[in-house]
Amino acid sequence: MRSGGFFTFENLEQWEKTLWKNGGSHKMYYHYTTLEALSKMLSSASWKMTKADKINDRYEAPVHVISFTTSSLSSTGMWKQYANWNDRKCGVASSIGKIGVRIGIPSKVFKNLFTTCDIYRGPELDPRKAIGLSIPAVITDVAYWHFGSNPQGFNDMLFYRNYEFPFYALGLYDETTLERRTQKAVWQRPDPRDLKPCFKQAIWRGENECRVYCDLRNLEMRTPKAVFISIKKEAFRGMEFILPPGFAYNAESGCIIGKKMWNLNDLFSQALEEGIIALSQFKALPQQETWAENNNRVK
Repeated sequence: MRSGGFFTFENLEQWEKTLWKNGGSHKMYYHYTTLEALSKMLSSASWKMTKADKINDRYEAPVHVISFTTSSLSSTGMWKQYANWNDRKCGVASSIGKIGVRIGIPSKVFKNLFTTCDIYRGPELDPRKAIGLSIPAVITDVAYWHFGSNPQGFNDMLFYRNYEFPFYALGLYDETTLERRTQKAVWQRPDPRDLKPCFKQAIWRGENECRVYCDLRNLEMRTPKAVFISIKKEAFRGMEFILPPGFAYNAESGCIIGKKMWNLNDLFSQALEEGIIALSQFKALPQQETWAENNNRVK
């Protein structure tokens, strides 16, 4: 339902359906990590999911997630938090594996990649610990919740905005009271514990997050130690790998240049030899994007 320039939802199920639909509709998906983590993905042909109580909004449930941003612009905040980058020591790294990287995955590769999750009893990808159970992966955009008052005058609200979609959604509001200047909620707020992993605290709203998650709450078993998503090796050839601010790159030699010089062959020799990835997939961050900070902040 649309009212007063906003889309409104009557219940949480409508929110979830919209977020699931939009989550699979982006052109590109980006994940900030390190070259060391990328090397592990390549050698194991898998992507390890993170238990939800270890992520920044701590979702206390047997759920495992992988987080992405759908913003093509570089964020210094995300480089710092997720990719071991330090703006005060730009171009500095203790080893090549500690250098950050932003993995870019096109929509076609992304949707074929994240379909099922494999459950393991051990913390590592060990065939002896495989349970032999795979369950569907859920791709979803993330909406944000703020319960209580805030300086903007919004109270007890759920909201969602993604720069790729032409709408901004606010809470569960009565159509007759929703105006651009006086938005008064008339709904009973949900318990945060009832919100699925497609909802997150409002402090993280600038990340334009999309998640892949695996919900194990309905499984009649002890919580597994690890959940992995298998990756076909040819899928890596469809990705791009962007280096952090302060690092230059020579695609012919495979050298990363910062305060020191590192060679990608030292970390990815086997993957390069087997043609799983190519040196041309790595790129330095374009200069105009180097200091793009808070580029998707809700205004």
